[in-house]
Amino acid sequence: MRYIKRAVALLLCMATLVMFAGCGEPEQAAKHLKVDQETTVTIWYNDESFQPYLELAAKQFKSANELVTLNPVYVGSEDYLDMIYNDSIKNGGGPDVFMMSSDYVEKAYLMGLMLENDSFNDLNVNEVYGNAAVTASSYKNKLYGYPVTFNMPVMVYNTKYTGAMNTFTQLKDYSDNYQVTEENAEVELVTQWDVSSMFINYGFGGSYLNYGGTASEENTQVTVDDEKLKKAMTEFANLKSAFGIDRTKVNQADCVEMFANNKLLYTIVDANHLSKIDMSGVQYDVSAVPALTEELQTQTMSTTTMAVVNPYSKQTEAAKAVARALSYDYALEIEETSGYMCARGDYKKEKNLTAYENLHKIYSDSKVKAKYIGIGDLYMRYEIMIHQIWDGADLDTSYNTFKTNIDYK
Repeated sequence: MRYIKRAVALLLCMATLVMFAGCGEPEQAAKHLKVDQETTVTIWYNDESFQPYLELAAKQFKSANELVTLNPVYVGSEDYLDMIYNDSIKNGGGPDVFMMSSDYVEKAYLMGLMLENDSFNDLNVNEVYGNAAVTASSYKNKLYGYPVTFNMPVMVYNTKYTGAMNTFTQLKDYSDNYQVTEENAEVELVTQWDVSSMFINYGFGGSYLNYGGTASEENTQVTVDDEKLKKAMTEFANLKSAFGIDRTKVNQADCVEMFANNKLLYTIVDANHLSKIDMSGVQYDVSAVPALTEELQTQTMSTTTMAVVNPYSKQTEAAKAVARALSYDYALEIEETSGYMCARGDYKKEKNLTAYENLHKIYSDSKVKAKYIGIGDLYMRYEIMIHQIWDGADLDTSYNTFKTNIDYK
């Protein structure tokens, strides 16, 4: 019996080592934290999907350092950053750490709510997280955020029946020549996607439209390649006749459901929906959104959700350790608990590793959604244009209206 118990213990130890292979020691930040009294680190978040992950992190952090208690607090307010500022400045409270999308980096910086991230000095952050995550979490060439999750559009395709496509020209030819057989009888459509979503469809013109420069933060750097963007919009309009997608009737949730049930071969989804596809068991892989043609490229954009340390925290060292743990030490738990893709890309995921590695390369190479105040209006103008073009409006009129507003801004 003694030998059996020893063998079981050894197997459990090996399983734990495998689970965290490539992730480093899971409670490293907590174990290296030097505190000599009871400390509570309050974490604010405004996306309820993070609740299970933060609760799990609280338990693991407490296990590694019994003097530190993590207190996750959900704050469901449109004035999220204003609440953090007011509680921190006026009321002497507020969070020690808060979760935030990269969309709001400039606003948080200008409000004085971002303490510089100096906890990753031992990491090659570009290798661990990728270029987009670092750009998204930085401002004025300094790293502030601790990347936790990311979102961006990708094409998913059913590897049971087909393979990747380099261009939509190839996909159209494939669709035109597709034949139904006994083997693929369950398939109902070759492709469709949510053409109403600006986030999903931005990439069709993304190679020829730049908001914010290389760092996605300069409001004076808005550039448009008129000739190529107009050609790209012409090809985008042609996709409607090629695939017959009704913008008013097709949404992302339905596409994900069809794909997960082997009824759809190709679709474009954001990364937040990949965990549902993972759970379905469908055989799939991911690729970047294909180019429109051999000459017209696509470039999708990404957002990153990060942990940020509040400079007004009364226990900044503990807060830094918590932010690092959320971003790095517990990364293996993020997808299972939140359903989101973790920003850390250097560990070996057990399920569908090839797709995950492809996903992270696409993420690293993606265009970071602009982070400066007021950018929402420009994205809205782009969304209006692609809706009008898809719905059959005169392309020249829609494009010229869009371009006039860009020039005005």
